[in-house]
Amino acid sequence: MSKKGFIYRSLSTNLFSLPNQELKRQLSGLQYTEVIRSLVLYKVYAIRAGEVRKIRTLRGISYKLIKPIVSRSGRLNELGENNKPVDWTRYLSDYLNELVDARITN
Repeated sequence: MSKKGFIYRSLSTNLFSLPNQELKRQLSGLQYTEVIRSLVLYKVYAIRAGEVRKIRTLRGISYKLIKPIVSRSGRLNELGENNKPVDWTRYLSDYLNELVDARITN
């Protein structure tokens, strides 16, 4: 899918209840940039649908959402640009700012 030019994948309603193989399937074929956007938008839409917002910091999002899901999908130690490990937290900050600037979330 694309929202204001951002490529992402619409994800299941409860990622934490999915088996690891299903998480792998849902995140397969996505670049790490798309994984981050997809996970952030998953959380945005869940909150808009009424989920209580328990995580309020960038660090919390990283450790309670991004890293557990990315790890269970087998992508935590993925190599990115220049064959170096993907810095998921740095990209989370970059893409969260991007989505805020585009007024998709706040």
